[in-house]
Amino acid sequence: MAAVAATVLTALAYLAVRWRRLSASEVGRLALVAAAGVIAIFAGVRLLALVRFPADILIWSESDFVADILKLRIGHPVYAPQADNESFPYMPGAQALTGLLAALAGHGDSIVAFRVVQLLFTALAAVLGALTVRRLLEAAGVRLARPDAAGWAAFWVPTLFLVATNATTNTFTVLLHNDALNQLLTMLTYWLLVEFTVTRQRAALVALVCMPVLGFLVKQSSVLWVGLIPLQLWLFDTQASFKRAFLFGLTATALVAAAFAGLYALWGADFIYWVFTVLKARGVSPIRAVYHAVEAAPFWVAGLVGGLVLLGRGGSRQLVGLWCVWLALMATEVYTSGIAWMLNHIGPASLLAGVWCLAGVTILWQRWMAQADQGTPLTRWMRTALPTGAVVMALPLFDLVHLPEQTFGDAAYAYAQAIERESVGVPPQKFLLDAGSWVYLPSRTVQKDRAPTIGERGLSQTGDFSGIIGRLNAKQYDRILVRHWHEDDLWYDVGFWNASSGIRAALAANYREVRTIPGVKGPRSFVGYLMDDISVLEPIPASSPTSPAR
Repeated sequence: MAAVAATVLTALAYLAVRWRRLSASEVGRLALVAAAGVIAIFAGVRLLALVRFPADILIWSESDFVADILKLRIGHPVYAPQADNESFPYMPGAQALTGLLAALAGHGDSIVAFRVVQLLFTALAAVLGALTVRRLLEAAGVRLARPDAAGWAAFWVPTLFLVATNATTNTFTVLLHNDALNQLLTMLTYWLLVEFTVTRQRAALVALVCMPVLGFLVKQSSVLWVGLIPLQLWLFDTQASFKRAFLFGLTATALVAAAFAGLYALWGADFIYWVFTVLKARGVSPIRAVYHAVEAAPFWVAGLVGGLVLLGRGGSRQLVGLWCVWLALMATEVYTSGIAWMLNHIGPASLLAGVWCLAGVTILWQRWMAQADQGTPLTRWMRTALPTGAVVMALPLFDLVHLPEQTFGDAAYAYAQAIERESVGVPPQKFLLDAGSWVYLPSRTVQKDRAPTIGERGLSQTGDFSGIIGRLNAKQYDRILVRHWHEDDLWYDVGFWNASSGIRAALAANYREVRTIPGVKGPRSFVGYLMDDISVLEPIPASSPTSPAR
């Protein structure tokens, strides 16, 4: 709240000093800046509560994200044989860069530092978005004077940060997932494309040719840029050249192929299995994709309306092309989002929709305010208040406005500490926590048989679980911590799978529950499925009867 008060007081002080020299339109824009700043501060309070939590159990991907950082640090294969159940179908780029930056900052084992890196990626994406807005305005023939550009940037940056962390399509951008870096690289690629289109800087084109391979190293679907960028260069560029587009596509494809070959040389068939076979087995549900397109409707509308406003100024062919690139990216991300129920696949295109929307809002504002400073004082202020209020009231439509909520607080910290206490006195390789890798960082242990990777493959029936069943039958683990042991959605063996993994039966035959760690109660926006009750299992003594399968 202190930051909110400081923002409001700063705005009021500015008004007091420059009151007589400010036009109605300047006051309106200052109100936009203050509103976006206050809402961004509220969002920051909420996000920091997530960032500073010391255990990697806020979403399913965090455990494997941290495990990959550890693997890269100690030289362990990121993609191991599937029977080990210690890998995940994500490309390694986000984990590698996150681990490197955290280590350079002196916090190589800090979950909080890893999340701070994601927050920085997201903030940088917002800044690049603001730069892109300005270039799009130039492409539409709108050149802002330096004071005006600075004033608008003060509104664009916090608003784009809110879009980059919105609760509909960008839920994971401050958590340990590849979303934050993927969004940053998408924004960087698009900015470079706009930069080259508007300024003709060859350096932008040279940098641009490297972006598809960098994106591929973070997320497989980013290879799409190999096709999108050449289409812009061939069909829509002012100096359209098939030769340039072909050479660009050929070079970008060669770089992606070289990266693929390098990763295959490192990890062989295991790399192919995890990052292609597993995801392909999931498939895309067209019905789910349509549902996601409807859920993301505000972002579709924002990008479409913003584009129409810019093109309505007699937009050039290259501006049409840039808009079509966004449309193609949005459509592709909506389609690929049909692989799961979350909408996070649509995050980067949603941010680009915000870029186009803000460019359109700026043009409409300038056009409206050209008349706002004329007439009687009452008329001037009414003409200013209407568009200002309209813009501010539109922000909740994009799920950007959240008042500070009660966080998970002490109960969640106590929950993580209880898990840590269970690991004390047990050799790390004999302590199995179904999800969460922070307990293994001090001992540099890469643990097998993690629940998220088994759940990923159990659903699609692509996993070989003989390894974990053999280890359970041999009672290789002295202590196992599992969530949902008494429920149908045990991640190791979910009831609705087409065929049982056999893991629940092996656990019940060889282990018994000795105690539980109570779950955390609180708002679902903070407390997720990895803060539910935990059952502590230990081997059944040889003299005890075998427990019946649950």
